[in-house]
Amino acid sequence: MSPVKRSAPPYRLFAGPLLLLGLFLSLLLPQPAAADVRLQHLLDQLQQRFAAGANPARIASFSAEFSQQAHIQSLNRSQQGAGRVMARFNQPLGDSLITQFRWDYRAPEQQQILCDGETLWVYLPEDQRVMISPVQPDMQRDDDPLLFLRSLDRLQQHFTIDWAEEPLEGSDSLLLWLKPLKPSSYIDHLLLRVPAWLEDQPQTAALPLLQLVTVDPNGNRTEISFQQAQLNPPLDGEQFRFIVPPGVDVVHPPASPETAQ
Repeated sequence: MSPVKRSAPPYRLFAGPLLLLGLFLSLLLPQPAAADVRLQHLLDQLQQRFAAGANPARIASFSAEFSQQAHIQSLNRSQQGAGRVMARFNQPLGDSLITQFRWDYRAPEQQQILCDGETLWVYLPEDQRVMISPVQPDMQRDDDPLLFLRSLDRLQQHFTIDWAEEPLEGSDSLLLWLKPLKPSSYIDHLLLRVPAWLEDQPQTAALPLLQLVTVDPNGNRTEISFQQAQLNPPLDGEQFRFIVPPGVDVVHPPASPETAQ
């Protein structure tokens, strides 16, 4: 899905030379479309909910059930998944603030994905294998497929953002289109569905994320929907670290050029 195309806002001409002169001068200056103002307002409300600070509505952590549908374009095949996700935001690590997260899949097969801010573990119990990769706390790698969850408080630093569809009056959700600012081998674009109440009632005690859709350069699509969210549960840092069980093979993926530098 591409971002919607918006026409320029209509202007009404008023009588009088001073008004006409003022209108002429205003047309020479960049004029933000009303939809752009609304979009920026929505993004500000979303990013502030996850930003560090004294905001009483700040989301420092959350846990939620999730359902997933992955579609492989080349095979025209889809697969369902489900599990639970936990995340902690803006945790101090040296001079950086990091995000810790954990995805526990129950279906289609058991799988765990954990990150403590420094290390990423992907554990496949049926294969008796765990893949371990370092994570850059400074988030310099814009092609990181985990970047979205790690940058909810500063999405505009990493993505071009637009409406994926025109906001409809009375709709209970809004759909955003996100494109990585730097070319990515993992992400062509993202679609993010947020609740409409985020515009006018940003303090609402609910998770302002309804659905995330990831589309890679090959057209493969993964949809994740969040349900039964709990805000600011007392999560411990140890919940985001993985202890390798005896007999499990450890695999270290080759370092990317960015990591090797």
